[in-house]
Amino acid sequence: KFVAVLLAFVSVSVALQGIPEVWNVAGKAPDTHMLRVTFAVKHRDSNLLHGLFEDISLPTGKNFRNFLSLKELGDLVGPTRETVETISAYLSKINADHVTWTPGKDFVKFHISVKDATKHFRTDFLRYRHLTSKRILVRAESEVFLPIAVQRSVDVTTGLQDFFDTKAERKAVHDLHVDLTSTNAPYVLMVMGSDSQAIIYFYAKCADGSSTTNSTSPCYSSNPIKQFHVNV
Repeated sequence: KFVAVLLAFVSVSVALQGIPEVWNVAGKAPDTHMLRVTFAVKHRDSNLLHGLFEDISLPTGKNFRNFLSLKELGDLVGPTRETVETISAYLSKINADHVTWTPGKDFVKFHISVKDATKHFRTDFLRYRHLTSKRILVRAESEVFLPIAVQRSVDVTTGLQDFFDTKAERKAVHDLHVDLTSTNAPYVLMVMGSDSQAIIYFYAKCADGSSTTNSTSPCYSSNPIKQFHVNV
């Protein structure tokens, strides 16, 4: 009963990390659309792995070559029983379907309708269309709300706010030489982060307006990278 009360009344928001400019809103998502969501479950102190690795791998270690099974490793640093039970209770509460845990409880995948996701995550869901391929993704319109106990039990969530381009889509955008903005701003591929750091992947622009890619860089001494500012 205590867990149920906690899940019902205490929640925190997970901020939307930004919509890449190659994705455009194509309308509201239908209530019956099923979202495929994955939670990466928080592990216990993973710093133990460093000392364990040296103890097993180095000839001077007391447990040299005494390798651990996946179960033994999971027992050491895997999610706690409380963490798994917290997530399981929440998935039951939000009417999640096709719930599948990996053997070590590292990840849990589930389906949820847009109607239920809108109610429990407290945000609308929209259809987004890719600029070149016209592929459709259904993602949250704004920040997603999760009970604080659930957010503390989950490291990463996919299927709600993340946008990804295929290799063909990235190439098509580059080949079209699409000027995504009128500023010097680079093309942001992905933004990832945690409580302590943020990692931004981007293609910088050259002075002539061309863009770098993950395999080529047309910028050189007479065509340098444009300067830009990042405000945090």
